[in-house]
Amino acid sequence: MNREIELMLQGHQIELSKLSLALNHLTEAVNKKSKYAELPVWITLETAIKLKGGGAASSYKNDLYLQPCCGTNSKLISGRKCWKQDDVIEWLEIADSDLLKYAEKWRVNLPEKYKRRSA
Repeated sequence: MNREIELMLQGHQIELSKLSLALNHLTEAVNKKSKYAELPVWITLETAIKLKGGGAASSYKNDLYLQPCCGTNSKLISGRKCWKQDDVIEWLEIADSDLLKYAEKWRVNLPEKYKRRSA
């Protein structure tokens, strides 16, 4: 009987660990979303560049694959290229080392120098 109770307790501990992990992921997602809550629904490249930092504005403007969604999935808003807030928030976390996987998501082929950086 004690063995059955031990197994049941271990099962509950595993389930609690899973729930704790899921709660941590949810908390991170909520915190990330609230961090950017004041951003507009549509974000221009200039605003996205300021938020991300790092590279030169000319690099982002000239190399589409460095833009949110690798230059895809944008819409014209008042004649300016813009992306939805969620797409920009995701892009803010992308470093050169993640660019290949990110580009694959958007079905964009990267130049060789960026493929090497992501290897």
